Amino acid sequence: MDFQTEKKPNIAPKRPFLKAKHTPPIGLALLYGFQQVMVCVSALLTVPLLMAQELCAGSSIARLRQTLISSTFVSSGLSTIIQTLLGMRLALLQGTAFAYVPSVQGFFKEYKSCNATEEDFVPEEVYYERLALLQGCLIASSFAPMLIGATGIVGVLTKFIGPLTVSPLMMLLAYSQVETMVDRVTQHWVAVVQAVTLFATILYLAELKVPIPRLRDGKFHWYYVDIFGQYPVGF
Repeated sequence: MDFQTEKKPNIAPKRPFLKAKHTPPIGLALLYGFQQVMVCVSALLTVPLLMAQELCAGSSIARLRQTLISSTFVSSGLSTIIQTLLGMRLALLQGTAFAYVPSVQGFFKEYKSCNATEEDFVPEEVYYERLALLQGCLIASSFAPMLIGATGIVGVLTKFIGPLTVSPLMMLLAYSQVETMVDRVTQHWVAVVQAVTLFATILYLAELKVPIPRLRDGKFHWYYVDIFGQYPVGF
């Protein structure tokens, strides 16, 4: 008699993931939080650096950058704490919005152009006046999404505004900053190395199991973890 055994298909192990109501262990929570902070720090630094150039600070631009970056980190941290404790308690970080950068740049080029370089002296009241104007415009524009959310118009708008509308807008926003990005990358070429390493980690090393030693019951054991898939930014 002939007996044939059926071979089971090789099923790749799935990465562990947490559901909305699950609480991760303290170690994983710290690693995930550190990775999230590392991702958000770039945005918190980029927007103040770009806005400082539009304020026409001249030789005082370094001090203005420090002021903007410091205030951005403090306000972002406070708003995040308020959001997570008193607001809708969503697990997100309240930070800067890059969507306003192209409109602000276009506004200052047409309204008050600046020809001062980083070696020229500019009175403090000049760039603080531009900063006050910028802050007032952003505060006024923030009432629009608040009004849309409070009145429920967002439900009606989503029927007409979909991915086909948002995707070209995001592409245009990114395209408007190509020149600025190229200028920065040429000064800091290590950013290209970091980007290539991150893409390679996410695309090709996500399923790679790395042995990690761990002490259990007084003995060392080896655990195989896909650290590149779960923590691509940290590693």
